[in-house]
Amino acid sequence: MIKGESDSSSINSVLVGGDEGSKSVIYDCLNLGRRIDVLWPSEEMRLSGGRSSWREWCPQEGMVGIVRHYWQPNHPDSKFRSNVNRTLLLIQIGEHYVPVGQNGVN
Repeated sequence: MIKGESDSSSINSVLVGGDEGSKSVIYDCLNLGRRIDVLWPSEEMRLSGGRSSWREWCPQEGMVGIVRHYWQPNHPDSKFRSNVNRTLLLIQIGEHYVPVGQNGVN
């Protein structure tokens, strides 16, 4: 199981900020619907999942959220396939969804 990933019996909270520092691991432009972007679990999550939808809000190191999805490099299922060479976690913080590199959470 991926660190911070939920299984069916529990919901895991994660803390944004990790080995690389939160600013370098937040992927705030994955929701633009470009061909190269990841496939989101739902359109609602995609529309709430990037800088274009956050407006004045910005994720900060130390915020706590819930892992709702993950994308992994070379995953056989395209719904779970990362578009970069690292695992990404989709973290829900309040009403916002934040794609974060796995090394960017504790």
